[in-house]
Amino acid sequence: AFIPEGPWGERIYAAYLEEWQALGGRVLEVAYYDAAKTDHGAAISTALNLDSSKARHQQLVRLAGQTLEFEPRRRQDVDTVFMLATPRQARLINPQLSFYRASRLPVYATSHVYTGRVDSSLDADLDKIAFCDMPWILDNKAARDYLQVNIEEYWPANAARYGRFHALGIDAWRVLPYIDQMENNLMGAYQGVTGNLTIDSSRQIHRNLDWAHFKQGLPVRLQSQ
Repeated sequence: AFIPEGPWGERIYAAYLEEWQALGGRVLEVAYYDAAKTDHGAAISTALNLDSSKARHQQLVRLAGQTLEFEPRRRQDVDTVFMLATPRQARLINPQLSFYRASRLPVYATSHVYTGRVDSSLDADLDKIAFCDMPWILDNKAARDYLQVNIEEYWPANAARYGRFHALGIDAWRVLPYIDQMENNLMGAYQGVTGNLTIDSSRQIHRNLDWAHFKQGLPVRLQSQ
C-alpha cells in the first residue's frame, strides 16, 4: 500500500485495512510518501524490497572480490498494490512503480485518482490503474442523466469540479420515495447516479460504486464478471 503522509491518508488507510482484513486479505508493507515531493523512489524501493536485493548484491561482491552482473529483483509475494493518491501524485507514482520493476502488479485506487474530466494526455501515466467511481462520472455522454447535461450547460466551470456533490444531492432527493420499499425488501438496489444504493436495518444507506481502469489515458468501465 502506498499512502500519503498525514491524517487524511491515515483515516482512509485504516478503513481500507479493516475491510481488506475482514475479507481475508493481508497487507505486507505500507509505504508512506510525502505528497509535496515528486520523487517517491525511496519509498517504492523499500516497499518492494529492492534495497534488500541491492544489499545482497553488495555482499556477494565483497565475498567474490569481483564485479558481478546484477539486476535488482523485487519481492515476489505481492499480489496487488493499493494506492491512495490524487491525480497529480498518481501520475508520478504509477510510472515510478514501473521503473522499479512493478509494472506487472495490478494497481487499485480510490476515486480520488480521477479528476472526473477526460484528459488522455494528462492521464496517460495512469494507464492500467483500476479505480472505483460513481456512474455520474463514468457514464458516457449518450447515457448521461439529463440533469448532468443541464448542469454542464448552465455551470460549465463547476460541472466537473463539483460533479460528485451534484450527484450526491440528486440521489438524496430521488431516493426518498423509495426508502420504505428498500427497507422492507420490496425492491432491489436503487440504481442511482452515485452508485447502487441499499439500506440496512439501521436505515443507513450504502452505495456500491462502479469499476473502471485507465486505457490510453481514458477511463474505461470494467465489465461485471
